Formats: sequence, C-alpha cells, structure tokens
Amino acid sequence: HETIFSHAVQIGNAITEKKMLDVLLQAREAGLYEAITDCGAGGLSSAVGEMGEKLGAEVDLENVPLKYAGLNYTEIWISEAQERMVVAVRPENLEAIMKIFADENVEATVIGKFTNDKKLILRHNAQQVGELDMEFLHDGVPKYSRKALWKSPELTEPNLPEKDNYNNELLHILSSYNVASKEWVIRQYDHEVQGSSVVKPLTGVKNDGPSDAAVIKPKFDSDKGVAISCGMNPLYGDIDPYWMAMAGIDEAIRNLICVGGRVDRIA
Repeated sequence: HETIFSHAVQIGNAITEKKMLDVLLQAREAGLYEAITDCGAGGLSSAVGEMGEKLGAEVDLENVPLKYAGLNYTEIWISEAQERMVVAVRPENLEAIMKIFADENVEATVIGKFTNDKKLILRHNAQQVGELDMEFLHDGVPKYSRKALWKSPELTEPNLPEKDNYNNELLHILSSYNVASKEWVIRQYDHEVQGSSVVKPLTGVKNDGPSDAAVIKPKFDSDKGVAISCGMNPLYGDIDPYWMAMAGIDEAIRNLICVGGRVDRIA
C-alpha cells in the first residue's frame, strides 16, 4: 500500500494475494514457468541471487514496479517485498504467461533474464551499476572461526517433602492457564473455515474437553483427511533442552495416533 508508512510492518493485500496465487497455480498447471521464489529478506537480491546461483542473471532495475517514485537502484535491489514473486519463464512461454496475468488483472513485468556466464549483472536506466561472480556472491565471504566455552550446569534433584494431602498443589496446577481448559477462549473465536474440520477443538460427550489433535478434510468429495498435532514441554528445557525436544516429538506422535493418524505417513 503506497499510503502506508514505509517503516511499518508490511500489510498484505489479501485480495491481490489471492488473485496472484490463483494465477500462479493456473500457470503452473500449464507448465509455463520453471522456478519461483518470493522476494523476502533481501528482496530481489535474494530471490534472483538464489535462483541464478548456478547460472548467472542480468537484471534491469528500472523495470521493477515501485511502491513510490524516487527509489535509487540500491533500494530497488534490496527492498523486501514478501508478496512479490520472481518467476523463471522460458522465452517461448512468456507471451502465454503474461496473458494469464493480464486476464486476471495481476501485475507482471519482465525485469531481466538468466544467463550461462555465472555472473550477476545489474543495470539501471541503461547504466551498469553492479557486477559480481555468482561464486563470489555465494561462497566468497570468509567464514568466521569462533571459540566458545560451555560449562555444564549443575543440576540437582528437587527435594520435595512428602505430604498427607496434595489438594492445594493439585488446585494450583489446574489453575495454571497452561493446564486449565481453553474452552472459554475457543468459544469466543471462530476456529475453522467452511466447516472442513472433522475433529473439533473440543470433543467428548458434552463437547467441552480438548481434542488430542486436529483433523481436517481438505476435499469435501473425499474421505481422506489430514491430522495435525503438536507437543511441547518448555519448562523441561531448564533441565535438558535435548530431552525437551524429544518429549515434544513424542507427545506430538502420540496425539496424532490418538486421532487415527498413520505413523508411516508422518511428515
């Protein structure tokens, strides 16, 4: 949005993003592009730099659509634009893919080409403003060699006195927001779109108990579903981060199995 402060966190345009997604899917199904990368951190420098690592690339920066006028070529090259994509298209497919973009009113511009000289060439208004070997760009920076000292923490088993009655301790644990029921939050907010969830956030006879994992049905005309689970035990990390991670994975797998997930299909 040209009316938003440039230093603010980027605000995406959901309608434009959906149109772009549909166009890219349409072009993909037609086999009109070879590769695609978003202009995340580093903007075009990372997108073009990554895609052309083994090839080389020439970029005409004056062809890049701008949020507002007045940007110099350095700003154009490195500015982040997460919703922008760089697409590699063969010359014989260029007219067809540009027509798809035009038909859906999605902006698309030719900004350069990939070469075979393994060089990155940048131009702005017919003037060359940058030239780097791809090998130097990706592997030319010297690697740091640092020394680190790690001291093993001294861990002792807690000394917990035995009690005849643990009611107060149990109530204290149950009152924690990390343990207590999340029903009061779930009931306040929408938690699904188009009713595609098979296993809801709350289950049981009265639908007031937390489910073990989510199960969604991506296609309404199919009985296949996707089970999504998680596991975590952050306080375990104070004792041993490795076993904290292992416990989280173990819990996630158990939760997945509880809703019928297949162990051999876990990703």
